[in-house]
Amino acid sequence: MYLKKVISTLFFLASLSLFPFQDEGNLVFFVTAESGLSIREKPSLKSKKIGLLAFQTKVVVKKVLAEKLQSIYDEGLKISANWVQIENPLNPSLESYIFGGFLQQKDFKEDQRIDTSDWINFKIENHNIILKQPQDWLNMTKNVKYLDQGNDSTILVTHEDGVDPTQVIIRAKNRSLETIENEIISKGWFKKIEEIVSGGKKILKCTYFFDNGCSNVRYFHKVTKNRTYVVEVSGTCNSHPEGYDESKIMVAESIKFSY
Repeated sequence: MYLKKVISTLFFLASLSLFPFQDEGNLVFFVTAESGLSIREKPSLKSKKIGLLAFQTKVVVKKVLAEKLQSIYDEGLKISANWVQIENPLNPSLESYIFGGFLQQKDFKEDQRIDTSDWINFKIENHNIILKQPQDWLNMTKNVKYLDQGNDSTILVTHEDGVDPTQVIIRAKNRSLETIENEIISKGWFKKIEEIVSGGKKILKCTYFFDNGCSNVRYFHKVTKNRTYVVEVSGTCNSHPEGYDESKIMVAESIKFSY
């Protein structure tokens, strides 16, 4: 039964990877920039500022500008993302744009904050990857054929649930990290690519936003010059029951590479 659900979820993830949020939308997002996010007249950092969205503000994205991917540096680490046209909550009739690198699809709700003080570290053998999870969560590793890539992958099912098991998918690509980053950038999808530091090395964290209100996180980790690990955490989705995704998000955020 476990393997059946793993395969079922892989089909789901494979289908998601084909249809990320690309153009017209009217999807709801929330601002993650603690100092606020500038609203601009045009999709450019040089454009005139016409407002400021406060931290945690709800915003409706009307259109993703697939050709407008820009990079900025925040505390020395690069963030790349598409520009998006929004419905300006301060003046709905005004054409308005924001940089998409400081948005997320999950709401901020204090009553859904997860206490991780009693969580345990779990090491995924043979991959030098560590994640945190609740003590009572199931762990089951399977080697299966990843459907949309045609190569062997390791699937760690960390939590069994009737809605959607929380799982981590690990696969290797025989391409350099730089090549993979360029491939991601070339795709006309709504995404943000963040440099993060783990185990003393820079890792790429890519969040894909989908037009059904779901999002998916993939980490890209350089193993050797021409070999890269891809670590994918099963996605969150607005169609899930309220509060269901919060532990899943915490697991995704906890992933560390011990190289």
